[in-house]
Amino acid sequence: MSTKQEIISSLGEKQLLLPGLVQSGLAANDRIKYFFTLLQMAMEQCAQPAPNPPDLKRESQLLKRKLANGADFFLTQPVYDPSVAKGFFEAYNGENGQVEKPILVGILPLFGARHASFLHNEVPGIEIPDAIRARIDAAGSDGPQEGVRIAIELIEAVRPWAQGVYIIPAFGRYDLAAEIIEAIK
Repeated sequence: MSTKQEIISSLGEKQLLLPGLVQSGLAANDRIKYFFTLLQMAMEQCAQPAPNPPDLKRESQLLKRKLANGADFFLTQPVYDPSVAKGFFEAYNGENGQVEKPILVGILPLFGARHASFLHNEVPGIEIPDAIRARIDAAGSDGPQEGVRIAIELIEAVRPWAQGVYIIPAFGRYDLAAEIIEAIK
């Protein structure tokens, strides 16, 4: 039995193979865009108030400068420990007065154990607590669904103090982002 490629080649109609090649190219492009996004996030670490910054005083000064220069809102890095992010903003508010601009918390659903490990070990400013990494690791092939559950829990945890969230779909999985949005409505 001949394969599709052999039949198309024998007919001299190689352009019929193009849709499959285009799909492969688009999938590769999505992966590259995701990794470039991670690199951009790492580069912007200094430009955004980090949820668990190494130098709280410096981050407070950056936040104050951004407010003075007319920032309309603030985006955090992806948050996996809401208490740390909340603590930073509470400390800032205690020293400098209430931040009068919206704070949007980054939510990056974990896709699996490798994804969590990469973010935790390779992306500056992202720290994933051991308990969350253990959950995503234990989920095995159900990692994406466990990542959705974790994301929903994180959103519920930041809801009392953040003015909103923004969801960063991992690996172009907008369907998982849609599940999260449906669950938190």
